[in-house]
Parts: sequence; structure tokens; C-alpha cells
Amino acid sequence: MSNVKPDRVKNYLTVSALTGIIKKKLLTSELMQIWVLGEITDLKSFVRGKHAYFSLKDGDALLNCAFFAGNNRFYNGILENGMKVFAFGSIDVYAPRGSYQLIVRQIIPAGEGEFALKIKALEEKFKKEGLFDRKRPVPELPETIGLITSKHGAAIKDFLKMAKEVPYLKIILFPALVQGEEAPATIIEGIRKLNEIEEVEVIVITRGGGSEEDLRCFFDENLVRAIYASKKPVISAVGHERDVVFTDRVADLRKATPTDAGKFFAEAYKKTLHNFKKLSLLLERRMKLWVEKNPDREKIKSFASSLMFLSESFLNSKTQRLDSLRESLERAVNKNLDGKEAKLNTLSIKIKPETLLSGFNTRKERLLKFRTILKSAMDRKIENLSGETAMLKNRLNGGMKSLLSHKTHLFKETSARLSIGLIKREVEKRNQKLAFLKDKMKNRAENVLKNKGVSLSMLAEKLNDLSPLNTVARGYAIVKDEYGKVVKSVRQVKEGDLVEISVKDGKLDCNVKKIKINPDER
Repeated sequence: MSNVKPDRVKNYLTVSALTGIIKKKLLTSELMQIWVLGEITDLKSFVRGKHAYFSLKDGDALLNCAFFAGNNRFYNGILENGMKVFAFGSIDVYAPRGSYQLIVRQIIPAGEGEFALKIKALEEKFKKEGLFDRKRPVPELPETIGLITSKHGAAIKDFLKMAKEVPYLKIILFPALVQGEEAPATIIEGIRKLNEIEEVEVIVITRGGGSEEDLRCFFDENLVRAIYASKKPVISAVGHERDVVFTDRVADLRKATPTDAGKFFAEAYKKTLHNFKKLSLLLERRMKLWVEKNPDREKIKSFASSLMFLSESFLNSKTQRLDSLRESLERAVNKNLDGKEAKLNTLSIKIKPETLLSGFNTRKERLLKFRTILKSAMDRKIENLSGETAMLKNRLNGGMKSLLSHKTHLFKETSARLSIGLIKREVEKRNQKLAFLKDKMKNRAENVLKNKGVSLSMLAEKLNDLSPLNTVARGYAIVKDEYGKVVKSVRQVKEGDLVEISVKDGKLDCNVKKIKINPDER
């Protein structure tokens, strides 16, 4: 695909160039050494000496942070989501994602965040009320399940992939939001609606993994109480194995992932089917033994009749369901075939021999007519080109003769001018001029070099006078803070900071013990 610039686009920037400009604008002194207060979120794990990535947030904004191993190996505390901290560092731009972030060099804990405190208070409240203690039995082989999740997420695919192994299972989906402030209300509505459907035996609430921010809706107090108040048993399968939210704790059964929730029903069905086969074999063996020990035919007939009745009852119910499914399938297939038949009839009319032949004859007549027109046009074009060719030939012959005569005359004049003596005199004249210019150039170059040498000597003397090393040699010292920045004022450091002092013959690493400010500077 070629890059064609539209006329209305006068100037443009590539993505890399624009990101470079933004990065340059952000690299200011105000953003190079800053403290930021915020609550840690989206932290996967923290191991000292390894890179850590997280975000700092408050009520209105979120800031991405990178705490690299070279910096965090000096941090002896712990880091966890919900923790409120002061983070020291500088702002930088991560070009591959086009996002800015705080490169953290130091962290000081500032207490627990607002959300963490709120969650702890709710947890204590729910524990006192016993909301996390009740666990009702969940049917392992239900015929109908109510599923609450996003219809566009990966969770529904993961759940159905496992649940489809149960052939008779019916799933009623209530599409809900599973992220954001409005999510709890939609999930609560799903619980209410599914409780009103009599055939639903169990409700499954699920979504895939996400950041701590994404899963906050599953800590909502109203949602927890709605699950507890549900008449139907509830299974909660939210996030990954490590994510445990309040809906998991209040539900009658917690599954780690959507896949695990679907696997729960699939494995129960397989286990029951396996046990049924084992029981059938066991029953068959027991029946044989019983018949051998009790040859009373009447009792055997009575038992066989009861067994047959139970078998027929079970088979009849399944047969009716299969008949219903077959009728629905037949109706759908017939409807589809009717549509295909109508299209086929229309297509058969179009491809009848007489229809095709009629179209062929019409096209043949048009082609013959077009060929006649084309032949006439080609003949006229050839005649016109023949006349033009003859005229051009005549013009060319005349022009060539005139050009040849002019060139012959010009050659004779040039030969007369280019005599040997004339050439020698011209060469001597040009050699003299070249020697004069060479001497002039040499003198000018020597003068320029001489002037530049004088200027360079003066600049070297000035540079030596201004050199910090020369200043240090006279008994002065240069002080730098722990980040290598020159200390020009006592306000740049505080007591206990590490500073480096450079003197004439070496460097001193010192701690600031006391700071004294000049009276006239206060």
C-alpha cells in the first residue's frame, strides 16, 4: 500500500515523532524529582530485587508506575493493593504504548487506602451478620441453569465450552455488565429475574480475570445482599485463582474461573454416568445370583415388571424431550428448505436452454456490430497515419540536409581558430593566472590560521579560568547530592542526606549533620 499524502494535509508527524515531542515536553525540571501521594492498585505481586509495575490512584485519576529492580532492592517494606504511599521519582514516556508513567525511585508508606479501609469495614460487618457462613447444597445435575455474565466476554465462551459436555443441560443467559459502577445493579436485576423462572435450579455469576479496579463491582454491598437473599443456590466464578471477591464468599459455591464452573457440571454428569454404568453391571450380577438362589418365577416377574416400568418411565420422558427437539429441528429445516427451494426455482428459470440461447444470440449480434465499427475505425486511422508519415519523412530529409550544412561550416571555423600557436599562448596565459591565484590563496589561508590560533589561545585561557577543576585547585570544593546534582543552596538538602564533596585530590562522601542558613537569606 503506497503512502499518498492528500492535498489538504500540509504538514504531518509520524507517531514516533509526535511521541518524541511529548516526551521532550515532559522532561522538565518540575517533573524530574517529584513526590506523588496515591493508593496502590493493579499490583500483581512484589518481590524485592525484581521489576514491579502498578498504578497509583485517587478519587479522580490513575497514574501508571514502574518500580525497577535497581531501585526497589533498597526498599525493605511490603507493597500490596489498597496501600496508600508517597512515591518519589520522575515522569517519563513509554513510547511503545504512547503512555506516560512515574519511574519510582523511593516509596514511603502513608497508610491504607480509602477502598481498602471500606472493604475491611464491610468484611467485618458481613462476618457479624453471618453472610459468609451459609452454604446451601448446589444441584450437581440440574436440567436448567441461569447464567449471569457479559454476552461479549471470554467468560461465556469458557463456561459453555465445558458445559456443552452435558447433553441435556439448558442454559438461560441474562446478559449483564461485569465491570464499572453500573455493573452491580445489572447483576442484581439478573438474580431477581432468574429467581422468577421456575425451571431455573441454580444461578451462576461469572466473568474472566482482570485488574483489581475491574473487579471492584463484586465487592458491592447491595450485590452481596442480593446473592444472600436469592431463593436459588448461587455459584460465583469471578476472575482467576488468586482473585477472591465478596461474591465468592457469600455464594453457596465458589469456583476459581468460568472454566471451572462449567467443569463442575460436566464432571458431575460424567461421574454420575460412570456410576450408573457400574451400578447397572452390579445389578445385573446381583440379579443373576438372586435368580440362581431364588428360582421363584413369580417374584422374578414382579421385580422385572417394576424394573421395566421404571426404565420405560425414564425412557419415555427422554423420548418425549427428543421428539420435541426433533420437531423443532424439522420445522427449522423445512423452513430453511422452503427458502432454498424458492431460490432454486428462480435460478432454474434463469438457466433454461431457451433463456440462455436468447441471451447468447443477442450478445453475438452486438459483438458482430462492434467488430464492423472497430474495423472501419482502424482503416481510417491507418490512412491518416500513412499521410502523416509521408509528410514527416519529407520534413526530416530537408531538416537533415540543413543541419549537415550548418555543422560543416561550424567545423571549418573551429578548425581555423584551433591552431597550435593559439592553443600554446592560451595555455601559458591560464597557467600564469593559476599560479597567481595559488599564491593569493596560500597567503590568505596563512593569515586565517594565524588569526584563529590567536583566538584559540585566548579562549583556552578563559576556559582555564572558568574550569571547576581550576577553582577546586585554588582551595574550593564542589558539592553534589545523592542524585549527582550540584548543590547550590542549603535548601536543596536536608539533615541526614548523603552528599559528595569533590576537592583537588579526591572526593568525600559525607552526611549532612546540621544546616545553617545565612541570616540575610531567611
